[in-house]
Amino acid sequence: MDSKNPLHSGFKRLHYVRYVDDFVIGVVGSREEAVEVLGKIRLFLLDNLKLTLNQEKTLITQFSKDFISFLGVIIKNTWKRVKRVCPTKKKMVNQKVRVLSRVILCAPIKKIFEKATDSGFFFKRSDKFVPTKVGRLINLDHAEIVGYYNLVIKGVLNYYSFANNRKSLDSFAHALK
Repeated sequence: MDSKNPLHSGFKRLHYVRYVDDFVIGVVGSREEAVEVLGKIRLFLLDNLKLTLNQEKTLITQFSKDFISFLGVIIKNTWKRVKRVCPTKKKMVNQKVRVLSRVILCAPIKKIFEKATDSGFFFKRSDKFVPTKVGRLINLDHAEIVGYYNLVIKGVLNYYSFANNRKSLDSFAHALK
């Protein structure tokens, strides 16, 4: 079959990830092809499942230039130029430069701090997040307060345990301490 042959001109590559009612579809191809796929998905959801896509969350982006936000995680594509140098007996010889592409998953540190600010853990002074008292915990014992803060810290660290910038989450844990 020609459609399964990657060398065939009609071959198309799609990547699909779904979690509950959120999904991301990656189209290896042109913007026109992505718009066509989006139209087919929109029709399928409307005709077969009686569902509509959220216009605010439905985006077509060029992954090589922009990032994707999915389930509270920032998905980025990094491009790295690698130049290999091969020593010979007479001199150092440069080989061709190749570009390596790698997908990285990042925790949105600023959004995490903003959400904690909305929950009363911080207040914002200029562009800094400053820890503050959490009034609803005032009647708890010291051990219960520490246990509550530990649960918040562990929850965030566990959710983003796979993130490439997990080390940056230490600033959140330190600020809560």
